[in-house]
Amino acid sequence: ALSESDQYFRSYNGIQSIWSARAERDRIGSPYSNLAAEVKVFMAGDVQQDLRFCSLARWQKQNRILCTVYPQVDGRYRWHRGFVVSNLLPNESRADTPPAWEGLWTLPCEWGGVTQFVVGTFEGEERIFAICWNHDQLKKHVVEIDETLDVDVFAEGTSSRISSQIITKHLAPGGIFKKMELDEAFLFVADATTDIDWQVDFRTNGQSQWKRWGRGRIAKPENPDVWNETREISDDAHGIGPVPDFGRTCRTVQFRIRWRGAASLQFMVRHGTGKALENSDKATASVLSEPHNDYEYNNCGPRWEESNQSTPCLST
Repeated sequence: ALSESDQYFRSYNGIQSIWSARAERDRIGSPYSNLAAEVKVFMAGDVQQDLRFCSLARWQKQNRILCTVYPQVDGRYRWHRGFVVSNLLPNESRADTPPAWEGLWTLPCEWGGVTQFVVGTFEGEERIFAICWNHDQLKKHVVEIDETLDVDVFAEGTSSRISSQIITKHLAPGGIFKKMELDEAFLFVADATTDIDWQVDFRTNGQSQWKRWGRGRIAKPENPDVWNETREISDDAHGIGPVPDFGRTCRTVQFRIRWRGAASLQFMVRHGTGKALENSDKATASVLSEPHNDYEYNNCGPRWEESNQSTPCLST
């Protein structure tokens, strides 16, 4: 993919560019750096011999670079389960701002996985398409990536709200040598153009099993424009629910915030406010039955917001 006077390409190390490779070629051992280090977790398992099927494209209008990950090969069929996206200009007011990776993007399972990106000028307008392969249907789909849409629109005219998730780093308020104590947590929502289903999960001490803290639904405002202009994000705090008992041995906690719909979200946890609950007032949390899946959106199984398990559901 061409970007200004540089060219980006997929390599065994991740993503590199001509400039970065040239600048580092004379270093001892030629330790080429991965420009996509922030999202290397999504590339670490890619089979090297299948990287030749990777598709990497520059979305000029949105100042982004898209690169497929997790290649799938079955005979003559090739596709990818997702793609990572880099925002080359996250702060439009400053040209010297370094790029920011926006994580992993996936498509609805009905469309399959990306085989090839196609970028071009059509009737004087730049447009970007993804040629996709649905291996279950043995059928190709052509999908346009349109930044103006708040939902995914299917060929028959139906639509689906987009599902997103953020996983935080491991947090240790007060230090790792002290018992975990959190006082309260809030979800802030603004710019909602659809109904929002949300869920907050957590896991402690690096464990693999997630537990649910709270979940709920926020209805789309009747007049989004007025709502956006007259209300500050601080006015739209939604409590997650009673603080769970993290246990006596908990030293670090990690959160996963999932939502379905189009909105701007902020998640905040607070400690040391003097509002900590006694253990008898804390909520219990059960292990979630569904396994974690980075590619959940294009997985044709039950969705997290449709789960009927008995774990407490805390509405806003």
